[in-house]
Amino acid sequence: MNKFLDSALSYVERGWPVFPLQSRSKVPISKKYLSDGNGNGGVKLATTDAATIRAWWDRWPDANVGISTTAFAVLDVDPRHEGDLHLAKLITEHGDLPRTVEAITGGGGWHFLFQQPATKIRNSKTKGALEFRGEGGYILAPPSVHPDGGDYQWEASCHPDDGTPIAPMPNWLRDLATKKATNGKAAPVDNAIPEGERHTTLLSLAGTVRRRGMDESEILALLTTVNERRCDPPMTAAELKSIAQGVARYKASDPIEAKGPALASSGSRATPDRQTRWTFNELLVTEFPEPTWAIPAILPVGLVQLGGRPKVGKSWLALQWAHAIGAGGRTLDQNVEQGKVLYLGLEDSGRRIKTRLIKQLAVDGCDAVLETRWPNLADGGLADLQEEIGREKYRLVVIDTIARIMGETDPDKNHLMTPLLSNLQAITILHDMTILLIDHHKKPSGMGVSVIDDIIGSTAKSAVADSVMGLYKEQGKRGATLRITGRDIEEKDLALEWDGLTCSWQLLGEAGQVMKDTVESAILDGIADLLSIGELATPTAISEHIDKERAHVSRGLTSLIDRGDVIRLPKAGRVQPYGLPRKAPSKGRVV
Repeated sequence: MNKFLDSALSYVERGWPVFPLQSRSKVPISKKYLSDGNGNGGVKLATTDAATIRAWWDRWPDANVGISTTAFAVLDVDPRHEGDLHLAKLITEHGDLPRTVEAITGGGGWHFLFQQPATKIRNSKTKGALEFRGEGGYILAPPSVHPDGGDYQWEASCHPDDGTPIAPMPNWLRDLATKKATNGKAAPVDNAIPEGERHTTLLSLAGTVRRRGMDESEILALLTTVNERRCDPPMTAAELKSIAQGVARYKASDPIEAKGPALASSGSRATPDRQTRWTFNELLVTEFPEPTWAIPAILPVGLVQLGGRPKVGKSWLALQWAHAIGAGGRTLDQNVEQGKVLYLGLEDSGRRIKTRLIKQLAVDGCDAVLETRWPNLADGGLADLQEEIGREKYRLVVIDTIARIMGETDPDKNHLMTPLLSNLQAITILHDMTILLIDHHKKPSGMGVSVIDDIIGSTAKSAVADSVMGLYKEQGKRGATLRITGRDIEEKDLALEWDGLTCSWQLLGEAGQVMKDTVESAILDGIADLLSIGELATPTAISEHIDKERAHVSRGLTSLIDRGDVIRLPKAGRVQPYGLPRKAPSKGRVV
């Protein structure tokens, strides 16, 4: 199977003409090797003929997939050049984009697909790193690979395979693409900024104009005007002042990336982790500090998501971690450095958290604070949280759950989620601390294919995080698996067991090793049981007796034989029975 060919053929079924590009490149196959004989190559060869497409990918199996943008128009947003901030400003003026098919580019940007209007969209570029692809153009499509190594992928919540339609292009965006508006900008329309999106939109706008050199009074004046004209209901004067003051603290020259205004404190020393530019020679001799941890080898400093199905015990685990850090104790076999903790238990009451703390045998002297209410991030909660963390110097902030603090912000909208979560991440970098977001899994049961894909909503939620964790538990069983992945940390699966006495999770070890030990112990028990009743201990008999898969039993037997804990007995016809040596381990022992 070839994923590039399969995807190309699926696009053809939609009527989208495709053609091959060089592997890990945006450049088409050279006309020296692929042309129509008349000097035409690249997108001019795009076709919906399946036989031709098969022949192309038989010849170049790793070729990227290009789609001609004759069938639709594309808005290309590049956050690396402030495209997301420019789009946020336009949305402030004109209203949100409609739901449409959306792709995440290998460079970290977005492709929004729209129907071609009557006046055809052609390739063009606006100020602010917004580009349009239309007649005569093309885009790289999933699963193509960006030159920097990133994969192109369809946004899970706006995937064409899930029936998401390609929406008509809004009039203001069409005018911007066709440059009909004055100075290349679309004329403003009277679209309100609803509650739930006000803080995010105004914060992005404030960051943009600060980069252009505006001071606090100028930023506040602009925000006041937009607030009066667009926000429904308007934000308070105090909220606007908080945004203006917060943004104005940063240098106008600081870069403003997708994460929002650079959160550099005045007088902070330039550590390698906060430096943003090196020569390659400098990189080779720079000594970077090792990753820091809130809980060694488990919970890193940064923005972390912990997901799981309802009632699997993720809130108990978060509270367990919060108490361990607040008290400077021990959790999951790790000694934890003491630090202040803020626990936003937004689905709980003080009574419930007290009950849980008592059950977890909490001790006096824990430096932690519980808040059961907090403003939505987009309506002042983000600014409040940043101020609180800066003042109290928290080592850990738990937000349980992320849905409760997002309010009406649509978790499926990348351009709304990314600025909010990126600002949370920036706060963790500035203060060298951890923000733990408790979230839900969208899959009904079992171990997910990807701990990142299992998180409910847009993939942007997980893409921003420094680490993503998933707590997986089968109904009716005490054990669970904590799956961990992230930047600069080793991926691992940890086997946990619920301790009903202390209402907390206990670490059994690496999940793979624990499973191996458990299976091998069960095999020893199974052989002893079968021999005691006069049965042959064959792999099939052992598998059925201990209710384990035959493949796991076979692997376990191999390991036990290599260690001398199990012996092969003479064959009985075609079957191979097994036995225990005279000095076998005691029954039930984990080897």
